[in-house]
Amino acid sequence: MKKAAKLFLIMLLALSTVAALLACESKEGEETVLETTMTLELFSAEDDDAPIAKDALGDVEEYYIITGYTFSSDDAAIVDKAKAYPGYYGENGNGSESEKAVYNNLKAVQLPTAVKVNAATSKLVLKLEGGKISSGDEYAIDANGLVAVDAEGDEVPVLGFADSAFSGHTELVTLNVPENYLTIGAGAFSGCSALEEVNLPFAGGSENALNAEKAFGYIFGTVEYTGAVSVTQNYNASGSTAFYIPGGLKKVTVGAFSKYAFYGVTTVETVTIPEVEAIPEYAFYGCTGINKFELPATVTEIKEGAFSGCAALYSIDVSKVETFGNSAFEGCAQLGYTEKTVNLAAAQYIGEKAFKGCSSIESITLAGVEVKAAAFSGCSALEEAALENCTLSVGVFASWGEFLNVTVTGNNTLVDGTALTAGDVEALKLVFIGAFVADEGTQKANVAFN
Repeated sequence: MKKAAKLFLIMLLALSTVAALLACESKEGEETVLETTMTLELFSAEDDDAPIAKDALGDVEEYYIITGYTFSSDDAAIVDKAKAYPGYYGENGNGSESEKAVYNNLKAVQLPTAVKVNAATSKLVLKLEGGKISSGDEYAIDANGLVAVDAEGDEVPVLGFADSAFSGHTELVTLNVPENYLTIGAGAFSGCSALEEVNLPFAGGSENALNAEKAFGYIFGTVEYTGAVSVTQNYNASGSTAFYIPGGLKKVTVGAFSKYAFYGVTTVETVTIPEVEAIPEYAFYGCTGINKFELPATVTEIKEGAFSGCAALYSIDVSKVETFGNSAFEGCAQLGYTEKTVNLAAAQYIGEKAFKGCSSIESITLAGVEVKAAAFSGCSALEEAALENCTLSVGVFASWGEFLNVTVTGNNTLVDGTALTAGDVEALKLVFIGAFVADEGTQKANVAFN
């Protein structure tokens, strides 16, 4: 593949000539109209500078990476008109029906999953019409210039985007990245300010990315542009990077994500995730735009800080979740707003401060649960707590609201081993002193035990 790397340099010089070859035939003296094109660079699994690690490719020996997307002069004029005159291609706009059709296609460009080639090439240019790949109009560039591809050509997969590949495409509204793609370069969609919805195979640069590359904002880059919102994303306990995410991006679907993936992303309102068993640490920390979250029924664990600081989150079904990590929902002030409670039917372990500050919760039922310190502290609207066969740590219910009615059944214990039964008044007092007060400050003696 050394040969391909050398050819790449040649093709950079020849690109303007190739673009002219791709144009529709014109008579002498007429202005040449460039076709809208998507350019791709060929890589081998053996390349030293390959963007995808060999062990992630399986049996794939060669693949393409999208390096750019260039408008024809006609399409560019349509996009420029849309920028200059918002609504021009809308229902009551002045744009022609044909222009509207082109513009609508450009808002959600079609992406290839594979292309057919008949020679080793360093770059491939796909002809597009209105943002869609033309059926049967596939072309390859090699050292001999433009080569039409026949049906006998070998199929080579397209597996991702290079850095800044689609940078500045302000016409894009929706983006659907094929499931087979394995990499998305830094800032691949920087400047795509009109994006409202994206469907990605993973959050960040790749499924197994590390550090800043695993952050959702990685694909939007670190360069400021009009219409972007600056979001500082932590990607581990001490590292962080400021990314610029399209301000209108509200809906995201991902096939995979990891710790800190959406940390601090404030604009997105809906995130659809795959069927996983656990929500990783700090995955949605501080996502203040999310108000409803569809949690897959497969999820049995929500890890530390996963939804902490999601101040607008009021609806999420956690009835099948068994383990809640420390601060899992800390600061979710709207949680339980509609039902006035959170269904913890399957809960077995609730970590420290897991629901601290969830000030919309009015009642809690716990059965057979180990509950750590301050798990429900600061739940200022809490009025009723039902406990059955639980193990309670210090300060579990500290700083509740005006009045708290506690129903105790079965055999409950404090972490110090003190038994707690419904008829044991002294033990109930210990709960008041221990599990309900502790280090959360002085609490009014307004608890009734049943």
